[in-house]
Amino acid sequence: MPALLSGALAALLVVPSGAGAAVLYDQTGTAPAGYIASHDFSSPNDQYDAQGVDDFILPVGGPWKIQAFDGVGFSLFAPATGRVVIYADSGTSPGAVLFEQDALTLTGPGSSVSFALSDGPVLGPGSYWVSLQTSDTTEWDWGYMSVQHGDPARWRNPGNGFATGCMAYQPLASCGISGTDFVFRVDGQLSQAPSPPVTKKKKCKKHKHRSASAAKKHCKKKKKKH
Repeated sequence: MPALLSGALAALLVVPSGAGAAVLYDQTGTAPAGYIASHDFSSPNDQYDAQGVDDFILPVGGPWKIQAFDGVGFSLFAPATGRVVIYADSGTSPGAVLFEQDALTLTGPGSSVSFALSDGPVLGPGSYWVSLQTSDTTEWDWGYMSVQHGDPARWRNPGNGFATGCMAYQPLASCGISGTDFVFRVDGQLSQAPSPPVTKKKKCKKHKHRSASAAKKHCKKKKKKH
């Protein structure tokens, strides 16, 4: 049966960032105080489907191409596939879905895994929210901590299989979880957005047999027609 884990187990290191990627946001400096399920369970255990979500801030100087999210967690076996959902910021909670990608191949040394995006979004500086969720047969529990960064993280279990009453996103404390934020990191790089095409103005050719004043009038007539 799926388990709702809590309590400290071990401090796990986040996987190294990918080639060419820089750390855009990082809240992995504190070891997890405990772990909670953030997993898409297969039938007949759909009532245990659960998601954690937390906010992050992208620095000025973008736009930024998001390449991966590295999550610190716990699992008995290394999870193989996962899902990432990025939300807009809506004050103190996640807003509209901006990006979603599932069936991601996860990499990393065991429970600490990298959710590498195949074609991540380009986002400007500012606040966003992200949900990291595994989706294969191995349950993954996301590490949480008591140190708060930004707004408190949230968690939901729509089927209420864990009997917490948190069927919509609620702060961890409201779900009986003694933590405030999840442990994760954001990797990416500066986006090289294509420059807008330059429209060249066509010059009006002056006829060699016209006087300067006649040529000027001729060009004005052509502009009016266009």
